[in-house]
This record gives sequence, C-alpha cells and structure tokens, in this order.
Amino acid sequence: MSADVARSPSIDGGNHGSFTPPSGDEPPRHVCSKYLKKRPPDMYGQRHPLETPELINDSLELLVEELWKLPDEDQSGTQKASIRCPDIIESKEHRLMFLRCEQFNVDTAAVRMANYWKRRIELFGDAAFAPLTIEGSLNRDEKELSIGFLRLMPSNDKTGRSNIFLDPSVIEGRVYDNESMVRAAWYTLHTALEDESTQRKGIVFLVYLKYTYVRHFDRSLVSLLADSIRGVLPVRVSAIH
Repeated sequence: MSADVARSPSIDGGNHGSFTPPSGDEPPRHVCSKYLKKRPPDMYGQRHPLETPELINDSLELLVEELWKLPDEDQSGTQKASIRCPDIIESKEHRLMFLRCEQFNVDTAAVRMANYWKRRIELFGDAAFAPLTIEGSLNRDEKELSIGFLRLMPSNDKTGRSNIFLDPSVIEGRVYDNESMVRAAWYTLHTALEDESTQRKGIVFLVYLKYTYVRHFDRSLVSLLADSIRGVLPVRVSAIH
C-alpha cells in the first residue's frame, strides 16, 4: 500500500487535506495531491516526485489548508511573517522549498514550515523578516562566517546535489558564539537552497576528520545545528560521508 494518501473525493470524501491515521504496522500516510507520482529510488535510495504544474498548484493550495489546521501556538511564526514579510512567506518559491524537502507530503511540509519560522525569528529577531544576507541579517556574524565551519562546494555533484564541506578542526583556538555559528550555518544552507536541483535532490555533507580530535566536537554547537536541520530547515540530507 502506498505511504501517501492522495487528495481525491474517493478517499477524503471531498474534505481536502484530511489525514488518515495508520493502522497496525502500516507506515504513516500523508496528505498529498492526487497528482503525486514518484520516480524509482536513486543511488541514495531516495525517490523524487515528478513535478508537474498540476502537482505544484494543487500542493500549494493544500499547504495553505494544512498551515491553518495547525494549533495557534505552532502558527505564531508563520502568522508574524505573513504580517511582516508576506513577499517572502507567501511566495511560491519559498513554499516550494518545504514541499520539495518533504517530497510533496503536504502535512509534514506545513509542520516544517511552521517550525522554520518560529526558529528563524528566535535566531534572527526582527532581521528574520528580511532576506538572509551578510550585509543585513548576518551583519553581526562576520567572525563566525569567516571560520568556515560549513562550506558550500562550488558545484553540485553528478546527482545534482549540493555538497557541504564540514571540518570540525577549524574551531580549534577560535572564540565564537554558538547561536552566531548557527546563523552562519543557516546562511550557508540557504545559499545551497537557491539551487532548485538541491531543493529537489538534497544535500550531501562531506565531513573531514583527518585533523579532527575529540576536543573539536562542540556538543552544544552540534546539537543546535542538528535541531535547526531536523524538522526545521527545508533541507533533505541525502548522505553524510
């Protein structure tokens, strides 16, 4: 049985955006468009939707419905963004990042988008409502950006994914603020997400450990970075090498 519940009258009785809970050991089923079709698994075992105008338009409509279904406290960030920066949050390009990250499972894309805006506002304050740029939102994070904890490689790999180079040893002897390091990581990952192929295919992390020792692993920083990626940023992690 498919892990996705298609949006169609035969399944949801005309109540678009309904969620059908799993039974027994059946995998969780998601709210998605009836136009969703996926390619066979690629070399990383990931399946990618066949993006058509019908799938995109239907999914964008469903996403709005799913966002409004979230509890009020979960919508706090998206509601603030809708008032302060509607040109960002209501843009097709912005919303597509979350749909692509969740393989067009609309219910989980809505949750991720809500989590994203709550965390973005926590990290950047009023600057969250402007584009994330070095001159603007990150003008106080130049030192942490210069450390290069995460570095975007200049070109995608042969699968169309961005590669992010991570070298834990670069923090040795450096004084930095953890939240500022996370903001720097957000900037790097958003730069990668400017590429549509990366939105669709994901990111590969290349972790360089040759000169790395236990002392280089800042558990607090790693935890903050993980919490920003897991269920928050619209990033599909395809592999960690």
